[in-house]
Amino acid sequence: TGTTSSRDGLANYQDLWWNSAERGWGINLTQEGDVIFATLFDYDASGAPMWWFMSGGTRQADGSFAGDLYRAHDMSPFNAQPFTPIAPSNITTVGSMQLRFTNGTTGTLTYTIDGRTVVKTIARQVFSSPVPACSG
Repeated sequence: TGTTSSRDGLANYQDLWWNSAERGWGINLTQEGDVIFATLFDYDASGAPMWWFMSGGTRQADGSFAGDLYRAHDMSPFNAQPFTPIAPSNITTVGSMQLRFTNGTTGTLTYTIDGRTVVKTIARQVFSSPVPACSG
């Protein structure tokens, strides 16, 4: 649903999120009820670009979402012939992730990868008006 109203009151966080003061990284969230799937694009400890994902972040008693953080590796390109589907051996658990939302437009991302904890302030990335407003 498109809206020109504030999205502060929304409880569905499905969207692209980032911190405009820290360009070059972001997080994509897909939410269904009390579960969030997240893909995080950021940089590893050596500065190399990297993708990680949280497959089943569940709503916690305090309202945050938390789950294991994974990295996929040694996969076939999507256009490979023949294509080899991803297998459990292509996925490694590397840490954990927590998303805590202040409201429908701001929050905090905390993740730990290989013993290194990162805390980032996040905001919905706005592309146009009216903006989408997902319910529950």
